[in-house]
Amino acid sequence: MVFTLTDPRLQQLIAKVETLSEEQRSDIIRKISLFVEVDSKPHDIREVESPDGRVSGHFMPQLRRLDIVHCNFTGVGFEWDGPHYAIVWNVNPKFDAVTVIPTTSEQRTTYANVFNVKQISGLPPGNTTLLVGDTTTVSRKRLDLQTYWHPKRKAVVPVRLPAVWLDRIFQAMAVTFGGEVTFEQFLIHETGVAMPANLPLIHAWRFMPVRCLYDEGSQMLRYRLWNKDQYDQVKMLLPKIQISKFVKVKLVYDLFSPDPTVRGDAEAKYLELYH
Repeated sequence: MVFTLTDPRLQQLIAKVETLSEEQRSDIIRKISLFVEVDSKPHDIREVESPDGRVSGHFMPQLRRLDIVHCNFTGVGFEWDGPHYAIVWNVNPKFDAVTVIPTTSEQRTTYANVFNVKQISGLPPGNTTLLVGDTTTVSRKRLDLQTYWHPKRKAVVPVRLPAVWLDRIFQAMAVTFGGEVTFEQFLIHETGVAMPANLPLIHAWRFMPVRCLYDEGSQMLRYRLWNKDQYDQVKMLLPKIQISKFVKVKLVYDLFSPDPTVRGDAEAKYLELYH
């Protein structure tokens, strides 16, 4: 079918766009232009022979988990939109679809599935924040693998997220998509007004997905990672004075406040109430 400027479908689209505000029109045209640009890109597929001698088509360039890609999102509403860096999470060389974790250079509040991975070698200066809760699947046509000159290797190599962050991503996935409970959530909802005797433990385990057993009689909390078998335990302390659950919950949140004054006051309050 020949497509012309008088095509009824194009005329209907133009008529619809003309009903929008100037700002909306500009945004729609940008999205259409980007969509056409990425969708018209040809795939690079090459024949690759496997160890058993079978030959199959593989998409190029080769992508691996933790590679950094530049992704041209075109989203509706609150979906991801525009150019962003992303982390390759799930990829099969024979398939077009790639699962990616979007990132941002903007400062974000830390959560179980939102966390800062600092500066990544090969990216522009500044910290990178992973938004695991926004993990999505896109076409390879939207992706451009990022590379940089590695001074020690004396070669151009892919930009990659250091593998040291793998466990943190798996934990975020377990909480976000696996329904696991974080240490902080269990502490807030399942231990009444009691608090651990070990304050650094709360900081270390805050967003980790856990399985916990709390014995009110002995005031002992047994805890382990959701994917491990070995339990550790910590003594739980009751406040010296009667307090409401609301006071305890506020104290937990204030202990992690980005405001150092609020955080310092919360630590002092914790010592006052529990030690």
